[in-house]
Amino acid sequence: MSEGLPVKVQQTRESIDRAVAQIETCFTLGDTGADQIGRASDLVLDFTKQFGVDGTHRTEAITLRGSINSLLARERGQELSNDDFRVQSVRISRQILELTHVMAAAANSHLDKMTAVPRTLLYEPPKMGHTLVSAALPESDLRRSMEKFLKEEPTDVVFRSLGLSKRYGVGGTFVIQDLDLELKKGEITGVVGLNGSGKTTLLRIIAGSLQATRGERQYPALKCAATNWVTIRRSIAFVAQRPEAWSNTLEEALMLQAACFGDTGSAGMRLVDFYITRLGLTIYRHHTWGQLSGGYRTRFELAKAMLSKPKMLVLDEPLAALDIPTQMTFLTDLKDFATTFAEPMPVLISSQHIYEVEAIADRMVVIRDGKAAYNGPTGALGENRTENGFEVSCDLDVAALSAALASSGLTSIRRIGPNDFFLTMESTVTAREVLDVLLRAGAVVRHFRDTSRSSRMFFES
Repeated sequence: MSEGLPVKVQQTRESIDRAVAQIETCFTLGDTGADQIGRASDLVLDFTKQFGVDGTHRTEAITLRGSINSLLARERGQELSNDDFRVQSVRISRQILELTHVMAAAANSHLDKMTAVPRTLLYEPPKMGHTLVSAALPESDLRRSMEKFLKEEPTDVVFRSLGLSKRYGVGGTFVIQDLDLELKKGEITGVVGLNGSGKTTLLRIIAGSLQATRGERQYPALKCAATNWVTIRRSIAFVAQRPEAWSNTLEEALMLQAACFGDTGSAGMRLVDFYITRLGLTIYRHHTWGQLSGGYRTRFELAKAMLSKPKMLVLDEPLAALDIPTQMTFLTDLKDFATTFAEPMPVLISSQHIYEVEAIADRMVVIRDGKAAYNGPTGALGENRTENGFEVSCDLDVAALSAALASSGLTSIRRIGPNDFFLTMESTVTAREVLDVLLRAGAVVRHFRDTSRSSRMFFES
């Protein structure tokens, strides 16, 4: 076991280096802009939660985020000239980088001190008068940190199903049938399907709130029996599509959630402050349910879910209430929470927003007629396709489109909106070739998307 400590410490050092590099990358892509500053401040907040050894660092990061929010609000309100914004953004970017390097140095120093602790301190209470001269933290905290490194690594698989099936009523039609699925730490799995296809049913079964008709459910990483629903449901955060209203203010509701999971007093307040800041809820902390839009209620639900310290996060249609710019920010936050070094977890998300989910999902499950039409890596979608698919919005009608593409490998055309069409072409036809034909035909193309390697193709066959 002692041989494993240097390896794990080295892994932590490498994770610290990667986190620092990720923050630095925000400022290496040209001029410092609002998006870069906002993204960097998100990553700094995550860094304090994963590697912070000094509570003041988190306070500094939260305060810095407040300054950034103020600057970005003034920039959006056109209260600053371009030159003024550039000067202030450069100043804040330097503060971000300085805080990042200070925290990284403190975290590495903490690792140095932990590896210098006598091994007996891990298992024996310290004798009277014995002190750790080099320790930056109390002995109890230091010992707990060491034990966390030394204990056996848990399995990466949090959930596994074999032949999972569900039907309602005796002899009813199966909503979900014979589904095999694994959800691993650090991975996001997207579930897509038509309305009524069984997405919510599947999520509720996995979260432990609905009984399956047949099949086996396992929760290896939770280290409990598959029928221990108290532990299972407490370990899985489920964000419903239509969350229930809550009383009091947003901050008070989150403080109650933190207390329910063991974080009370100042510790609970610090954690609540972190998630309020991290998810952009600062100006709404004293708002009630009725004062929040659907999008901010969704962010609140995510904050509430994270305060439960979940081993797995399950979200049912969380993008429905979010506007388009907010959707990718929300999904990026999910990716950050899933892949955090200290507490990686699987994220399972159902959505009608196929393309947005595919952009961050490691794996996709496509549900059709109760079965998995596809269940595998996102990158492998469309590998065995026999046709290519394209969405196009233009000023041509069906007849004109058909005539223009007739000799270019068109196999079918379907209207999906007033001026929107879905084209299926022979698998050898590329997106560039389709666009070239449309432009030569004089079409004004307003939207074009190649869906050949997307889950979208399963809803056209």
